[in-house]
Amino acid sequence: MILKHADLHDADLAELDALLKSKVTQRQRSAIEKEMHAIRRGAAGEREAAHFIDSYLYDSQTAVVLHDVRPELDGRVMQIHHVVLTAERNVYVIETKNFGGRMSRNDRDEWTVWYGRGRGQGYPIASPVEQALRHVKNLRR
Repeated sequence: MILKHADLHDADLAELDALLKSKVTQRQRSAIEKEMHAIRRGAAGEREAAHFIDSYLYDSQTAVVLHDVRPELDGRVMQIHHVVLTAERNVYVIETKNFGGRMSRNDRDEWTVWYGRGRGQGYPIASPVEQALRHVKNLRR
């Protein structure tokens, strides 16, 4: 059963679009456009993941799915992409990432996304596993 569907992020994009129409420097414009691109890419990845999860659990009598959950804890808001609650009292927290490159993790648990052909250019990213584990820890609290 789908209890909460994925958000569209339209409000965030509208607010950034309004900023673009105001008087901003070229540097600010570039940063806003980069953020809008990241939001669109992230939202696309979240929608794809939600579609995949929903296709398996839409008619489930033993699981409930919530997308884009934003609980508050100690004055801070978390954004959890997908939560699955089961009749067996299990809770699954699923973190979604949408990169156009190849992701890797080394033996020190450092994550990198690689862009370009061959060896390409690597950019360090925060661990999606650690992010999901923080969400789990905070949900337990």
